Amino acid sequence: MNKFIAAVSAAAAGAALAFAGASGVAVADDGLSGAYTLTWDLSQAAQVKNKEVRTDQWTVTPCGAGCADVAMGGGQTGQMHLVNGRWEMSRDMTLMNCNAGGPDVTVFTSLDAATLQGFQRNTNHCANVTFEGPASLARS
Repeated sequence: MNKFIAAVSAAAAGAALAFAGASGVAVADDGLSGAYTLTWDLSQAAQVKNKEVRTDQWTVTPCGAGCADVAMGGGQTGQMHLVNGRWEMSRDMTLMNCNAGGPDVTVFTSLDAATLQGFQRNTNHCANVTFEGPASLARS
């Protein structure tokens, strides 16, 4: 009896997969891969002296389902994770060694997985200043 149930279950699963493929139901590709340009608009950020739009070149490599390794300019790296339909990455950096026991700067990036539009937030723990601006990621 158990063999019969297992066989029926396997057949049903196979039929469901075949149906999904035949019906054109798309399986979401949550992976990022390749060369991208991140554009970060700080032209409206009140706390920023140099009102500008910044760009950075990213090389993105998948590291599993919902995971992407990111290599950025200046030898910086990070890892994005797909969380509730958004690619998110938090990076801590020690640049000035002013925050004993913690990072000097935290950069948080959050992008909608479908549009690759979102925001990037920079928190300077040394100066106790946070600024944020719209960000977008586009294939280079």
